[in-house]
Amino acid sequence: MKSIINGVHLFIYRYQILGVLFLLQLAIFWPGIAVPDSQAQYAQALTGNYDDHHPAMMAFIWHHLHPVMPGFGSMYLIQISFLYGGLFFILRTTELFINFKERPWLLYLLFLLPWWPQILVYTSCVLKDSHFTFSFLTVASTLAYYTIHKQPLSLFYAFLLIVALIYGTAVKYQAQFCLPVITLWLGFLVARNCNFITRLATGSLITLAVYSSIHSINIFLTPKTQQSNAWQYVKLYDLAAISLETGKDLIPDFNKTPYYSAEQLKSRFKPNLVDPYIYGDQPLFQKGATEQQRKELWSVWFNTIKEHPFLYLKYRLTNLSYCFTAIPGYSQLDAILSRFLPPHTPLYARVKSMVETLGYIFLSQLLVSGLGVLYLFLGLIYWRRSQLARILLGFTLPAFLLVAILAVLSMAGIPRYTFFSSVMIHASHLFAIGLIAEIKGRRNNCGL
Repeated sequence: MKSIINGVHLFIYRYQILGVLFLLQLAIFWPGIAVPDSQAQYAQALTGNYDDHHPAMMAFIWHHLHPVMPGFGSMYLIQISFLYGGLFFILRTTELFINFKERPWLLYLLFLLPWWPQILVYTSCVLKDSHFTFSFLTVASTLAYYTIHKQPLSLFYAFLLIVALIYGTAVKYQAQFCLPVITLWLGFLVARNCNFITRLATGSLITLAVYSSIHSINIFLTPKTQQSNAWQYVKLYDLAAISLETGKDLIPDFNKTPYYSAEQLKSRFKPNLVDPYIYGDQPLFQKGATEQQRKELWSVWFNTIKEHPFLYLKYRLTNLSYCFTAIPGYSQLDAILSRFLPPHTPLYARVKSMVETLGYIFLSQLLVSGLGVLYLFLGLIYWRRSQLARILLGFTLPAFLLVAILAVLSMAGIPRYTFFSSVMIHASHLFAIGLIAEIKGRRNNCGL
């Protein structure tokens, strides 16, 4: 009886619970945990001088909010507001096809999403990744609502969603590759009563408008004199990996610092991080200073990839695998455990093994990525027959587009880089449950 009452209360007060969770998350982690990336952006926000190593949009907004709310709080408030805005619209949408009064336990899939460890570990920090992720989540969740509800999307609301997309795309370089799925979806809803060609044209125009806006913003905030050209580190990282595999020194001389040597290249190599090569007091790599040097680096990289495509793919896939299998904070595990248990003992080994197992379940993205593949296939198979399948595609296609881009453009294989994918898959659970129930219902109606 008690569980029934609790379930009824969970249903009746679902929106109040969401509001309390929003305030609780703000209160516990306020003003957000500072990490090196956000500290660098905050420094730019204070001076008003931006470069494109971190896209300048977030620091620009931060600069203008700082007089009103100094510190990290303003960015954390925006970040968490986007997150719970997305959850609000998921709740509004899913209650149109799920009877939460009969199945209140399904609400936990929504309420616990921000508190799931693999999400909380980054949500508690002020991060451009979170701003990109949660702005896209809010837009996708709003589009899901209008898709199911079959209400026309007014131009005013479409404009607000476009502004959110411009912001979310401008704060994270890789976001631009996920954008077309969302903007095409938006265009189809704006022109939902028109023919296919008109809807496609509307979505394409919105896509071009967002890209143009971001390009103009970047030119305005970071003219050529302030461009960091950090993309060179990705190419140098690729060349370093292939150099070690082939035994040839493929690094252009102008990209080498005085500390560079073949021995250092080998000893510092990490298959998931470029950091040991470019940070610290004695970095091995430096960026090309002139346009000619940058073009030459690109040419060397391209010719190397043509000559060694399988080595490149092997290294790239290895790098990407760390995004899904790595456990955030694992490098600190021995230091923490050794405070409580004597190292090199059977008990220490058992406890460490147990913590690693829990880490893979709750912190790594391996399991949720497997679910994401399933959701993607369900969406692809049933997209012609179900609106829920189209919504699943709207959430999972951008998630896996990001993975595909990271496979070739990332200079680090860390879970933070695929945080967007993890969140979009977690946000899809209720839509997947609804689609599976819909499929079963159709089979039962057909006597299958």
